[in-house]
Amino acid sequence: MKPRKILVVESSKTMQKAYALMLRTHPLTYAQDAREALDRLRPDAAIDLVLVEVQHVLELLFHLELAQELERESPTVIVVSYEGRDEETVTALQKGAAAYIKKPFQAEELNDLIDRFEAPRRE
Repeated sequence: MKPRKILVVESSKTMQKAYALMLRTHPLTYAQDAREALDRLRPDAAIDLVLVEVQHVLELLFHLELAQELERESPTVIVVSYEGRDEETVTALQKGAAAYIKKPFQAEELNDLIDRFEAPRRE
């Protein structure tokens, strides 16, 4: 089963368009930064997976960790990283991100990574 909905945390409009092309079989929603992403991840949202730029991931993971302490289910988080941000990527993985992918990447590589994570069953 593929994720029902993916939140893409990406500040570049050009990259948002690239994601729309690469992930056209998935319903997507977008956020410019971690704060906007948190607004989109309200408890009743059907977002199953988050692709988040490395510069926003630690803030987002911090707030998701707080939500888990309140017994809310959190989506799977995948870090979108790039050269020179390895330390932040490792920290994000230690703090709960499920995986990472480095820019530049191909559509097939991104889709294969996403397909590894099933959407959680919601009641």
